[in-house]
Amino acid sequence: MITVLPLSLLSVWLTNSLNDCAATMPIHYMTVGDPSRRIAVAREDRSSEVGVLFLPGFHSKMASNKGNAIANWARTRNCSCTLFDYSGSGASGGDIQEGTISRWLEESMCVFSEQTQERQILVGSSMGGYLALLLWKQVLKEYPQEATRIHALILIAPAWDMTEKLLWNRFSQGIQNQIWSSGVYNRPSAYGDGPYPITRQLIENGRKHLLFADGWQFPEQRPPIFILHGIRDEDVPHTHSIQLTELLHDGNTRLQLVEDGDHRLSRPEDLELLCAILDAALSSDHVDTRTNDDKNTI
Repeated sequence: MITVLPLSLLSVWLTNSLNDCAATMPIHYMTVGDPSRRIAVAREDRSSEVGVLFLPGFHSKMASNKGNAIANWARTRNCSCTLFDYSGSGASGGDIQEGTISRWLEESMCVFSEQTQERQILVGSSMGGYLALLLWKQVLKEYPQEATRIHALILIAPAWDMTEKLLWNRFSQGIQNQIWSSGVYNRPSAYGDGPYPITRQLIENGRKHLLFADGWQFPEQRPPIFILHGIRDEDVPHTHSIQLTELLHDGNTRLQLVEDGDHRLSRPEDLELLCAILDAALSSDHVDTRTNDDKNTI
């Protein structure tokens, strides 16, 4: 189902209500992977049946407008909330140029399995939406009973297959040659936080994680998937989400297009819409079929 929403119909009550919620959450660190990385995790545990886990975008961080909105929503709904930064970003250590989809997926998996206990609404923004889908795919394959702990997915401008479809295929031959010969291309950013280093290992590793290349099989019972995308997005075209919806071929996937929305969807009215979708995800029906033994399988 595709809905086009004019945000002029929405109020902007979030403007003064965020209060940097993400920044006030207690942060601790966990060690992930080999070679090991030190990952910053912020969590507020409210012993709720459903919690929310936020996966930020490429070069983004948990202490952001979306992180604040999600943390604030979780407080008002008495839900547990988990935020984290990928290695090389935000409060986590490491060099962003060493980052790959494999590394960031491993970190996302570890946060999901080790830092959360309840059913989770996975909220992924841009690359985080891609990683949320990869996380779901990997858990389905390796820990199918644990996959029922994914209550819903909310994907904001999901940059699925980003290294190939949104980066490599859109680069000129000259930029491709530069990446292959020097190992890195520093891509300018329209948001004043660049440049973004696009490395050869990021591109090569991404080819191991193309979402549908292996004929991904979906389970009969799936969590609801909510996709939110701005029509004016110049980084991830909204047609990318339309294609994703078609590939998921599932009536339980809902795509909302924001007619005046850009890539970040971080305006107060965008964040209010995100919170409304969180409410819809929280109230969606989902049955946890795990046994007690299954709940400690990851």
